Amino acid sequence: MGVTGEAPDFEALSGKVNQMLSAFGSARSRRGLTADEVLIFLAAGQLSFMPEEPGQPAKPVTYIAISYLLNIPKETVRRKAQRLIELGLVESTSQGITVADAGSWSAFAASLLKC
Repeated sequence: MGVTGEAPDFEALSGKVNQMLSAFGSARSRRGLTADEVLIFLAAGQLSFMPEEPGQPAKPVTYIAISYLLNIPKETVRRKAQRLIELGLVESTSQGITVADAGSWSAFAASLLKC
């Protein structure tokens, strides 16, 4: 039962899960990304594009911040992020990593959410 006492809409939920899985599958087949790499790419963008004040540019994000958000070891984040760097999806800076192309990140995130 839902919060309002109504039965959940499993058909709608199933459709959204199918869209998400399809987007993950597409990332795997087109870019050769693992599920962890997809999550790290999404987390890097999410954390980078959350400036404290509107209008601020994206900020670099640390492996520790991504590790904390995803609850995976920092070393796993570092290793998988290195592959994302090699693929040109993220860039390394002295302060952490940033998404290389905000438009590409946004399009991928939107495809997961079907925005």
